[in-house]
Amino acid sequence: MKPIHLLLLATTLLASCASTKQLSSEVTEVSTSHDQRFAITVAGDTAALRDYLHPDLLYIHSNGLEEDVDGHLLNIGGGKIDYQSFTPLQAVEIEVKGKLALVDGLVAVTGLYDSYEFTVNLRYTAIYQKTNEQWQLLRWQSTKVEED
Repeated sequence: MKPIHLLLLATTLLASCASTKQLSSEVTEVSTSHDQRFAITVAGDTAALRDYLHPDLLYIHSNGLEEDVDGHLLNIGGGKIDYQSFTPLQAVEIEVKGKLALVDGLVAVTGLYDSYEFTVNLRYTAIYQKTNEQWQLLRWQSTKVEED
């Protein structure tokens, strides 16, 4: 193999490794933000939660209820929805595409809705957007699934 071809091959491999390392770092960032958002939601800390929600949020609950960012924060802060736990039932799948990240998962959720207890398993897709170095939830869509 000619030296120039070896140099091109080495450069391509190094670029690929650097890209994989950056992608892995971004997946970790998204995962951390996702987990922190769940924890802050359970704590009911709407001031902190706002930082994890994109201003253009569309949050679609498994019962079809749609909320924008202000509605979501109002329902949590006002006690209409009181989340008590989010328990992952499987590892999330995260795919980063530039400034967007797709997150698919399965989670058991417990809480109160209008003072009525609920426990539900949800299969969900979440879309995060990186804004000012912070991964923020842009879209949430969940579907109720039966226990196995």
